Amino acid sequence: MLTGPNMTDAPTITRSREALLPGVPLSDVRTLVLEDAETYDMPLLERTDTRLTVAFGPCRMSFADADTGLAITLQATQEDQLYNMQEYLVDRLATALPDAMTALRWSGDTGAGGTPPNFRLVSVRDVTPLGTDFLRVRIKADDFALFSDKSIHFRILLPPVPIDQAEWPVLAENGSTRWPTGDKALHRPVYTARAVDPDAGEMTFDVFRHDGGRVTDWAGAATEGTIVGLTGPGGGGIPDLSVTRRIRVFGDETAFPAIARILETLPGDVTGAVDLHCDDGADCGYPMPDHPGIAITWHRRGDSPALSDLAFAERAEWTGGFLWFAGEKSCVQKVRAAYKADGGTTEHSYIAAYWSHS
Repeated sequence: MLTGPNMTDAPTITRSREALLPGVPLSDVRTLVLEDAETYDMPLLERTDTRLTVAFGPCRMSFADADTGLAITLQATQEDQLYNMQEYLVDRLATALPDAMTALRWSGDTGAGGTPPNFRLVSVRDVTPLGTDFLRVRIKADDFALFSDKSIHFRILLPPVPIDQAEWPVLAENGSTRWPTGDKALHRPVYTARAVDPDAGEMTFDVFRHDGGRVTDWAGAATEGTIVGLTGPGGGGIPDLSVTRRIRVFGDETAFPAIARILETLPGDVTGAVDLHCDDGADCGYPMPDHPGIAITWHRRGDSPALSDLAFAERAEWTGGFLWFAGEKSCVQKVRAAYKADGGTTEHSYIAAYWSHS
């Protein structure tokens, strides 16, 4: 899950959705909410005996005791954000309270029986090599308007069967998303929208090529007109540097597209440095944009410390600006724990796992 208020402007709430979970008091979910808030850096906005409110990216989730059960309120700035919160919440509550979840109902038209509101089928325009280690994929669809600098990630949905035999997600009555299972289960990795042209209905994303990668194989075989599923947008966006004008960035190959998007979007008066970690160093040929105030250093994996060690070498500087770190899960966990121990805040950081060895 890519969340946190640190990557967006202050929220302007324009949409809301309510639900009631009958027979469930706040006390039954309090621990779950508080643990998730800690794990996923979701700040607590309100905490009383009868009410909890947490930030979910630029949005809010509130839980309160009601006469007949647990009252849930979701507040967001866009319709897709309501769905993202609803999907997350239903999934988490289903784990903790599976028997109670069948009675959960949301206000308004939830679209039960149809595909999720952030789902679309897209077609490939072209695929081109990018340096030695990437493929650039350009896709087309009717509507990419929700993709912006505030929400730059999405999921590719790859079925294990021919596209005309694929099964896609559908919404259940309680708001949960029912995903195909068994031999129809979808591969759902997260990618970064490298460039979006809503007027042309086009989006570009970059695929890091690695042996055995399902998206690598798909992109290598894709031609003009190839159809694939997509959900999004979701996750973080361009860092909000309205308070600090300095940024420190660390990332491996999986983070290169997001870092490139950040570099070309940040204001010109921002200063800082970027450390890029990959097998071939600068020889990988990935086109990283120049920024007048930011120095870029390439590291060849076999000749340099691990990405987390590069970050730890500058630990004293972490809390003086905005810290952006993305890479392998175990490295991310080390950096996140140390950053919190040093008093770092979610408003001034984005620390996210983009892949895992396990």
